[in-house]
Parts: sequence; structure tokens; C-alpha cells
Amino acid sequence: MLLASLPLAIGRLTSLAMRALWYYRHVYVGVPAALTNGKTFLFSQRDGAGLWGEHFNSALALLAIIPTLPDLSSVTTSIAALQAAQLANGSSNVSTTVVGS
Repeated sequence: MLLASLPLAIGRLTSLAMRALWYYRHVYVGVPAALTNGKTFLFSQRDGAGLWGEHFNSALALLAIIPTLPDLSSVTTSIAALQAAQLANGSSNVSTTVVGS
């Protein structure tokens, strides 16, 4: 089970790292290359529906990738798939359980 969730965790960490590094892209020499590598990795992890497994991971990936793009054409499928997963009230159709409650 742990190995099955590893790609999701790596994608989540990549998304979070990209979001943190974004603000330093003009400050440090290696950051633009790291952002490009992160974007390439995240695009390679998309499934056939254009998502990154869980809806939360998909939203994180899009938040990390979109600022790096010149236009949204490469993520329109992903955006549409994530929007289709929303309920009328804007929440996700995925149930969540709080551990310890």
C-alpha cells in the first residue's frame, strides 16, 4: 500500500516545492531549471483524464504548473476534469475522513 501511494506523495511534494521556489526564480540561478524539471515531472504523472490521482493533488499540481505556462492550452483538459468533479456548492465529490475524530 505504501508503494502504491508513493507517486501521489512525490507529485504532492513536487507541487509544493515548485510553489515555494516560484518566488526565487529571478534570485537564484538554478531555480528556473528546477521549476522546468518539476513541471516536466508533473506533466509525466498525469493520468488519462488529465488529473494527478486525487483531486487535492490535481489542484496542487495545477497551482504549481499554471504560473509557469505561457497559456493554458496544455492544462485545459486537467482544469475541465477537476471542474467536472465539483458539486454544485463548489466542494469536491470526494469524501474525507478526519483521523482521530
